[in-house]
Amino acid sequence: MNYNNYITFRELLSYGISEKYLKNAVKNYRQGKTKSWANKKDPNDKRKVLIDLDTIPEPTRKKYGIPTGKEHQEQKNEAKRLERIEWEAEQERQKVVRYEAQEREKQIEASDDLSVLRNAYNNGFLEYLALYKERFKNLKNCNERALLYAKQHAFWYQMLFVSGNLHRNKHNKSKTVFEYYLLLKKELHLTPEINNYAIFILRLQNLRKQLKEGLDIAEVIDDKRYLSVKKPILNDFHKSYILHYASLSECYSYRVVADLVNYHCELNNQPIISESMVKRIMATDNKFRELVNVGRFGEKNANDHLYPYLKRLPTKYPANLWMIDGTPVQFYCWNKTRTKVIRLYLFAIIDVCTRKIVGYDIAYSENRFMIMKAFQNAVKLQGHLPAEILSDNFSASKTVEIKTMQEFMKKLGCFWRYAKPENPQEKAQIERFFGVFQSVECKLHEYYIGEGVATRNKYGRPDAKFVEQEYKRKGLLSENEMKDRINQMIAKYNERNDNKLSPNDMYKALEKPYAVEMDVIKTAIMFWARTKCTIRRSMVIFKVNKVEYTYEIYDNQTKLELNGKEVYVRYNIDDMDTVMLFDSEDKVICECKKSLVVNSATVDRTDEDIKNTYAHVAKNKSLKNYIKDQKTEIHKKGLDYAGLDEMPTIIPLQLEKNQINEQESFNDLEYYRLEQGIKKEEEYKVPTEPAGYITKDGFKKKSNATYSDMVTNKKSPEKASFKEVKTNSN
Repeated sequence: MNYNNYITFRELLSYGISEKYLKNAVKNYRQGKTKSWANKKDPNDKRKVLIDLDTIPEPTRKKYGIPTGKEHQEQKNEAKRLERIEWEAEQERQKVVRYEAQEREKQIEASDDLSVLRNAYNNGFLEYLALYKERFKNLKNCNERALLYAKQHAFWYQMLFVSGNLHRNKHNKSKTVFEYYLLLKKELHLTPEINNYAIFILRLQNLRKQLKEGLDIAEVIDDKRYLSVKKPILNDFHKSYILHYASLSECYSYRVVADLVNYHCELNNQPIISESMVKRIMATDNKFRELVNVGRFGEKNANDHLYPYLKRLPTKYPANLWMIDGTPVQFYCWNKTRTKVIRLYLFAIIDVCTRKIVGYDIAYSENRFMIMKAFQNAVKLQGHLPAEILSDNFSASKTVEIKTMQEFMKKLGCFWRYAKPENPQEKAQIERFFGVFQSVECKLHEYYIGEGVATRNKYGRPDAKFVEQEYKRKGLLSENEMKDRINQMIAKYNERNDNKLSPNDMYKALEKPYAVEMDVIKTAIMFWARTKCTIRRSMVIFKVNKVEYTYEIYDNQTKLELNGKEVYVRYNIDDMDTVMLFDSEDKVICECKKSLVVNSATVDRTDEDIKNTYAHVAKNKSLKNYIKDQKTEIHKKGLDYAGLDEMPTIIPLQLEKNQINEQESFNDLEYYRLEQGIKKEEEYKVPTEPAGYITKDGFKKKSNATYSDMVTNKKSPEKASFKEVKTNSN
């Protein structure tokens, strides 16, 4: 059968097709539901599935760039051709490498250094022959052995000069002289035979060390155990570099550490070391290992395992210290729209003395609003703040809302401080609560997915497969159902009394001498949202989330004092029935309730609307009467101050500056009167009498009518004087 048009299941996944989609497509073909995606088992390996490329739907082929059977065969042929070219190129490369090696060997052969070493071995040994005859005089093969070691003595002594001098190697010369050695050992009898570069360098170092100490190198040439049995000892130079490289946060392996140290050993003519030597010092020298681990594994590891912690005595009273922190809840649930599986976030506030959770909030993620809501709940339930709050450096601590809340807490006498980074012992109580909450309360409920990934409890987390099943499980709780489950668990935690008083009972029983008491005004300033608003028509009108809210000032005096002024309005987004007004210095002015509302159409009005209408009219009437009373009160004070029963008033024209005073203006006025034919009795005369009188009963207008005018001529009281005109009696 021709399998050129077929491709394996795994190869097809490489084009980006979803594995789930591909499995369903293959399954549908086998069940006879479609003619697309024809497939069969691989005859050579029944575990593999082969799919016919020509039966893949055209839209899918275009979307993922899948070739046809013919194109796939061409691609395979092209791949084979490229593979053949690559193989041939590799063969050529190897030829070049072999050629370069041969050329390198020829170059080495042509080196003067090589000739010098050969000459030392073959001709320079005579001066050392007597030395070795003396050393081996008791051996049967004395002459033969002395000749061999004399030649080696001459060879290695000359090698010191070829590689550098009697004191150190030349820079980058070591590799070259090692190549000389490898080439010469094929033709010269050199013992012991060295094949390792590190051992070769070690031999040169030992020879130089002998000469430096004024000793004969014959001890090195003759001692066969020097290289195989005697182990180099770590000196202070080695330890210094091992400490440096092993302490780096890159966590180099011991092999890499040994390589790095040996690089410096070559430069400084020090014995090289092995990986096992690094392992040995790390295993046997506890002090050295701890010095390395501080840098190797970081400050947190040192805090957890090396540095002692400060033991803290428990606080004596509730509300002395609250600790705050948040953690994801170890249950899956649906979000509000049931479109996504989530884990809710719990932010808790614990009283350190009693271990009671005094307040908390549950939300989708930790943010500034969640933290403020938790404190608001705590204040609402307990009625006070603590003397001190301890938290970690959470991200929301830098927001304006949290900083403003902290500043107000400070004014009230509640101090907020942050725990030092990487120091979990400082807020151990809140960390301990989360552990107890998960292991005791959460574990009682089904579908619990175990403690967090950082837990040290061996039995704290279930199998990973179980967690995955829970994530995909049907019948998950809704968000509100999960919130209520958490509410019940915290309530149960607060009432548990394991052979002692429960957190609830302890919090009630103990006195709280350092608690910062809260009231409605302090709560509003600390937690309620704030906006700026201008009072118009004695009403507070503002919008929240594009919804308009209207409130009315209750007190008549406050209405007059604030109308037209700008104030700050604080409101609780969860309860918009009332708001509170504050001035620019956050001093409370008053509380306002929602304005009365009625339906516009008469047919829609209810008894409540009619009641509200009467109440509105009564409020306005009350304001009018208050205004009248206030004006009368001010007039009375003015009359009392002047010692009068009434005070006259005038109009602006009666002021001298508004009258004609210059002769030229009089002349012009007379000219136009004559010109326009205005008679004397028709001339406009500025009133000389008062415009009215301020009395203790209020303001009264001026009157040109007498009492008799009102009686006889029937003039209206508004235009008549109420003073009786005295007449001569008959």
